[in-house]
Amino acid sequence: MDIREIRIPDLKQFIIDMIVTGDGDVPLYLKVNSGNVDDKSVFVERLKEFKKQWTFSGIYVGDSALYTADNLSAMRGMKWITRVPLSVKEAKNKIVEIEENEWEESQIKGYKMAERESEYGGIKQRWVVVESEPRKKARVKQIDKQIEKREKKAQASVRKLSRQLFACKDDAEKAIKTVSNSWKYHQIKEIECREKRVKQPGEKSEKKFYQVSGQVERRESVIEEDLDFSKIRYFSPRVYLLKIPRG
Repeated sequence: MDIREIRIPDLKQFIIDMIVTGDGDVPLYLKVNSGNVDDKSVFVERLKEFKKQWTFSGIYVGDSALYTADNLSAMRGMKWITRVPLSVKEAKNKIVEIEENEWEESQIKGYKMAERESEYGGIKQRWVVVESEPRKKARVKQIDKQIEKREKKAQASVRKLSRQLFACKDDAEKAIKTVSNSWKYHQIKEIECREKRVKQPGEKSEKKFYQVSGQVERRESVIEEDLDFSKIRYFSPRVYLLKIPRG
């Protein structure tokens, strides 16, 4: 575990860079760094140090922190595999463009694959896009649960707002619209504003106030779009991008 995750400020922070074999996790290289060192900035430096110490003709495998334009340029001549982060705009665009007939069934049940070419960072690459049906279903279920939870909170907010007194009709309508616009998956419809006279303590006459109410409804178009995007970004149709250099 990265000691930075412990969050105890009086401890000295450090990280350990380690390279191990792929067939048994046997350590081949180790270096201790300051906890302030950025992983992305030292990846290539560590690989080059390792290459000087070992005669190695295999393939380097790293996580998505390895995938930056500067690192790709510095790794010319090396063979490597990593995951392309979807923060890379080109990755998002390429997975969206994949047609249904381009997917190939994997030997592993529930998975499909498709290939794309890229020259990100000035390096020719082959991207393997992996679609996971189990991960897709899990993500959809997670979003559905999140929507239901937010809906209950939205209904509670409307009930609370409906009990408030406003000095004028405009203030009441503005308040409920502000609440509605703050939600991603829900909105308030059938808004009603009614007058209410209340006698305040210590006053002889009643004073006019306004109260507002409405019905919570789902933004179906937003939900549908988000579910489609989730299939692309978070789980399968098009979740993992592996970068394998040619030649």
